[in-house]
Formats: sequence, C-alpha cells, structure tokens
Amino acid sequence: MSGETVVGALWKTVSATQRERWQWSITCITEASIGSADTREEAQAQFAEAWRAWLKRTGLQEVE
Repeated sequence: MSGETVVGALWKTVSATQRERWQWSITCITEASIGSADTREEAQAQFAEAWRAWLKRTGLQEVE
C-alpha cells in the first residue's frame, strides 16, 4: 500500500516441481514489476525496493 492505495500483491505459490515460493507484483503501473523470493520477508523487501525505484524514476513521492 501507498497511503490508502493498494499498489500490488504478495502471494504464496507451491508446485510439484518447486518448493514453496512467495511471488509479488506491482499492479498499479503499466511496466512489468514482478518477482519471487524464498520468504515472505524477502518478497516484501523486493516489492518495496521496486516500488521506491519506480517512484524515483517517475519523480513521484511515496504517500505516508
């Protein structure tokens, strides 16, 4: 979330050929921003880093 706006999602996936993984996606922008990590904490950190990088590139500021 950025302020009260939902900007993406985190979810856990499990497959027969892969161990449990956390996926993330920033959904409020048109460029692809997706990733995956072994833990929820890693996924959250990657998501936050990608969101802040996008804000910086666009000259926007994060809402507190």
